[in-house]
Amino acid sequence: MTTQKPFNKEFMTFFKNYDGTEYFMYEALSGVLTMLVADGCLQGIYTRCDSASANLVRQFDRDMRLGVPEHIRLFHPCNNLEWGDKYAAVLDALNRRLTEVFEMNAIDFDNQ
Repeated sequence: MTTQKPFNKEFMTFFKNYDGTEYFMYEALSGVLTMLVADGCLQGIYTRCDSASANLVRQFDRDMRLGVPEHIRLFHPCNNLEWGDKYAAVLDALNRRLTEVFEMNAIDFDNQ
């Protein structure tokens, strides 16, 4: 039996882009950035752990610490509840779309 690690907001950073079409969750201990994309027909969930993802988080953090005016910032804060709501919406949209595709093409994975 596996146990789930407790959620520790201390090591998590949640933010979104200026137009609210991309949401980010950065886990500082692992260096993994999870991105949610919800931009019309473009829907997706991505994880990345490269230096470019760390740079996104640094830019967000720097802008917040320096008090960059909101109308200039590329990224804005969000909380874990807002991120979770967007995660559920993107996951639901992906599930609906894949179900439609499988049904249209009569793909039955159980009987392959």
